[in-house]
Amino acid sequence: MTPSRHDAKFISYLERLAERDHRAALSDLAAELGRPPGSTIRSLRWLSRWTSDASHAEQARRHLVAALFAVHPESATHGNVGHTMARVARARGLTPSLERRFVALLEADAEDVARHLRSLVGLARAAGVPVAWAQLLADLRRWDDPLRRVQSEWARGLWASEALRGADEENDMPSEQQQAAALQPEGEMGDGTGTASAAELCALLSEP
Repeated sequence: MTPSRHDAKFISYLERLAERDHRAALSDLAAELGRPPGSTIRSLRWLSRWTSDASHAEQARRHLVAALFAVHPESATHGNVGHTMARVARARGLTPSLERRFVALLEADAEDVARHLRSLVGLARAAGVPVAWAQLLADLRRWDDPLRRVQSEWARGLWASEALRGADEENDMPSEQQQAAALQPEGEMGDGTGTASAAELCALLSEP
């Protein structure tokens, strides 16, 4: 679903707050993370004009997106959360921890989406990767779609992303460990029977 004009205007409003370095506003909005949307009076000061005519569910979505934006006020013009995570993975590596968090988000009910999004937005902030906030708002409206099309689009955004292609090509090149293992006698490490290589064992031991 393409974001509506109202979605774009709402995000533009949040971006203006950030551009003006309105720390009080961003602090008030960020204070809602981990709390029911709209539960803090301070956030209502900034969002009432954008939520007064909306349904309860839409109010919750806008409060959530505003709170997430407040902790990472960097906007992308296109893409979805899957594409954002692909860029994070390109910058920091597609780790088992990142994939577990991403899968947990895709499998989450609408009530639990906020908690998982908070975690992934934190990763995007740490990696300096912007988020397409208007698209996120539009996608959240379809989260309960029985066909789970948003979740499928996000999954493809990460695992079929062009942003990871370069990393995949690098991984295809033999490392020093792989070259050394290829020269070892059969039966030591990596005998072609599924035994883990030294590099794989190190990865498993260092897995969060």
